[in-house]
Amino acid sequence: QQWRASIARRHRLFNARVLGAAGVCASQGRREAMEDACSALPRDGLPHPSVLGGGWRLFGVYDGHGGSRASHYCRDHLLATVASFASGPGPAGGGAPDAEGVAEAMRAAFVKTDQHFVADAERHEWMDGTTALVAGVSEDHIVVANAGDSRAVMGVVRQGTVEGEEVVSAVPLSRDHRPRDPVELARIEAAGGIV
Repeated sequence: QQWRASIARRHRLFNARVLGAAGVCASQGRREAMEDACSALPRDGLPHPSVLGGGWRLFGVYDGHGGSRASHYCRDHLLATVASFASGPGPAGGGAPDAEGVAEAMRAAFVKTDQHFVADAERHEWMDGTTALVAGVSEDHIVVANAGDSRAVMGVVRQGTVEGEEVVSAVPLSRDHRPRDPVELARIEAAGGIV
């Protein structure tokens, strides 16, 4: 899968209170079954000391299509694979990772997770797919990687108010991978694909 990793400096909106909590809301819509999934680390029973020791929290959102196997596979494996690469002998090395180390761990984890799922899918003739969006958040950095058209945005509080309310702007942290995007179209064609 195509991936993209971006690094953004922390804005005023992110603080210890926000870093310590996460929420999720999902809507099945008119589909026959829910094909989407999400995940977060840390979670009970799956500690990764180097990633957590560095103050990193990992979050993932997976927009499944054609079934739920791919999104559930990513839910069950992608963040643990990021944590493994960030803390083990993978490309990021050992110790508490910096933002570049987390970005490299995400790149490697996207490739490995994709390879493992594709092998299973080919063996079982599954046609499921998923987008994947992963964010690593520390006190000082946000690292985002995505494959497909799931999008990450950050709400940033700007100085000033409108009618007594703080003004929040949406800052894009990822870019959709869609064939109508000239960069993505060029990548597809360079790989021998036809749109």
